[in-house]
Formats: sequence, structure tokens, C-alpha cells
Amino acid sequence: MKTRFIKTTSGVDICEGAAWYAYRERLGLSHYNEFPIATDLDAFSEGSQARETLKKFSEYLDEGVIAMVRNQSPDLLMGGFLISSIGDVPGAQSPEHGFRFIICRSGEWECNCEGSCTDGCGVIADFPVSRSASPEDIVTRANAESEIAASILESALRLRQQGDSASETVKTSDGEEITFEYDSEEDRLRGVSFLQAVTLNPSDTQWWSYQTFPYWSSTPHQGTTGNVKNAGRKQLLAAYHNYDNRLETLEEEDTTDPTAVDGAEAIDVLGTDQVETLCTEYLRTHEYEGYQHVFPTGGDLQAADTLARTANGTRVATQVTMEGGKASKFRKLASFAAEQDDSGAVDLWYFGKGVDESDVPEDVEVKIEVRSIGDVFESMTDSVCLNAMLEVPDPQGEPATMG
Repeated sequence: MKTRFIKTTSGVDICEGAAWYAYRERLGLSHYNEFPIATDLDAFSEGSQARETLKKFSEYLDEGVIAMVRNQSPDLLMGGFLISSIGDVPGAQSPEHGFRFIICRSGEWECNCEGSCTDGCGVIADFPVSRSASPEDIVTRANAESEIAASILESALRLRQQGDSASETVKTSDGEEITFEYDSEEDRLRGVSFLQAVTLNPSDTQWWSYQTFPYWSSTPHQGTTGNVKNAGRKQLLAAYHNYDNRLETLEEEDTTDPTAVDGAEAIDVLGTDQVETLCTEYLRTHEYEGYQHVFPTGGDLQAADTLARTANGTRVATQVTMEGGKASKFRKLASFAAEQDDSGAVDLWYFGKGVDESDVPEDVEVKIEVRSIGDVFESMTDSVCLNAMLEVPDPQGEPATMG
């Protein structure tokens, strides 16, 4: 089964109530400039982000995928994420409508709720649309949905056609005024937002906390949607299938016991940051007394990932890579040692996939300790650190911020 992510960033201009509404309705959002108002790919310019996102959403519905969905538009939803399936997935019940169109208030709007709005205030309209809906189709469907939805869409299209920045106010049936403006320079609306949404399979959808599943909190993703690969794929599958242990995602393995697997294979269930942490914990527990960081794991040093000191003042520099024995990385680590001052030497450590002492280039004259990260995995099988990384916590039920 393919694994994907859908991300709504903190820069998306929707109100807090609309973000909570998307969470409750189990929706993955695609947000971009409001125009064109369509789901028909031919309405979008070739290669545009909006076109590519909608194209991928259609593929997900056709092929069936498992997805991690995170909505970072309100701060109160940044503590976790949804894991769900989309489309035709065995055992999941797909909703009747795959695509939805939403009209909502923009980010500056505040409702009259006491405290944080979790009830969906600010959503003006939400209706199903086909995957090839033209602007005319969506306006027609909006007319069938509500008078206010049609008024907003028609006014927005008229303002855009006129081409100048201008504002408009429409009234709801109970007299509430909704004011928005067209920004001609950016070709977008202010005050209201339009969103295309793909519907998640509700029976499969669960909320997970970053506190109990920290891997995803440090995993950046570019764009609105895309592939989840490597360790991320394994961790996503482990959560979706409610495994007890991430080792269960390894092919031809049926175990939760880290001592029963080949470390060289098992290391693939961990993300890069987790491997770096595991290697530094190995140094602390197996090689040095009083080993402490002075620069954090995964830093931006050119030649080393980690700097540390030991109880007797020994300096330690570490390079960790998932790529095996790369000559350039060995040489960078050696150059780091060459720049040391007179206060003492530095111990150099290189951790990589399937590496040993023979991988050190002949022109590197300083001593570099080499360890395979598969061997490190096997050395750490009884550690709290590794077992915490391998366990799959239970989903949280609902965001704690819902009260």
C-alpha cells in the first residue's frame, strides 16, 4: 500500500473554527490562491502547485493510500496529526463523496465562542463536488447548497473579472454581514477562503500525539502532499496497523524482539535523527564515562554531527550517515581534527551502514573509530533508548486542546 502525507501549513489563511471543522469532518485540505474555482485540472495552468495537488488527490482516491495528515494552521492542532486511509483500501469504508468544496472565514476572523472554537464556526458552506468540476459547475452546486454560498462565489468571480481591487459585503439570512475583498495584485481574496478537500476514510482515521510519536514532529515535508518513504513509511504503517512494535513492518519478520532481528535490516525502521541519537547513546553507555553533548545531535556542523566531552575532558566528534562509507565524510571528519588547538586531541567516530575500518580512505592519517549502525542497533537492544524508539504508542483519541 502506498503511503502519503497531506499538510496544511501555519501560513494557510483560514480561521481556527474552519481548521477544527476539517479535523472533525476528516478532511485533507488543499489551499492555494482562490482562483480558479474548480477541480477540473484543465482549469489550472500546467505544472502549477494547485493542479498537481488536485491530480494527486484524484490518484489517492483511485488507487487507495495510507496517509499522515497534519493541519498546522491553528496553533491548537499542532500537537499531533491524523493517520488515515483515502480511497479504495481493503477493510475501509469510503465516504460517498471524495471531493468537497469549502467556503470559510479567513484567519483573522474570531467567533463569539468562549475560549477556543472547536465547533466549526466560520465555515460558511461545505458541499460535495465532482473531480472535474468547472467554475460554472461549482457555482451551480453552490446555488443548490445555499443562497449565501452562491452570492459569495458569484461576487468573487465578478470582482476578479473586473480586475481591480475591491470589497464586497453579503448578508446571511439572519442578517449577519460577511465582508471580503479581492486583491488584484495577488489574485486572491481576503476575508474568506475557498478550499478543495479530499475526504479521509472516517473508520480508519485516528489522532496521534507528537509527544508519543515524536518522529513526525521533526520530519519536514515540502509542498501540500507527497510520498512518505523509507523509515517514515515503516513508521506510518506501524501506526496505521496498530502494531505493538515497528519491527513488525520488516518483511518476513514476525517479532517485536529487537534481539531476534538482523540489526542491519532493523535499523531501517528508524529515522535519521533517531539513528544519530542511538549512536550517541551508544557512546555514552558503551565507550565513555560521563559522555555529554556540547552541540546537539543532528547539528549543522560541516565536518561532524555531534560534539561531546567526557568526564576526563576528552573531546569527541561524531559523524553519522545512513549511506555507508563515504570517503568525503571521512575526510571532513579528519579535517575537523586537524583544526584542533593545543588544549588536547579529539576522538573521532564514524557511524554508517555496513561500514568497517577498511572503508577509511588511505589518505586519512588520523585515527577514526568506525562502527556499523547495524552493530550499534544490536549492542543497544536492551536499552531504554532503542526500545522507546521501536514501540508504537496508542492513538490519543482526540486532541487534548479540544477540552
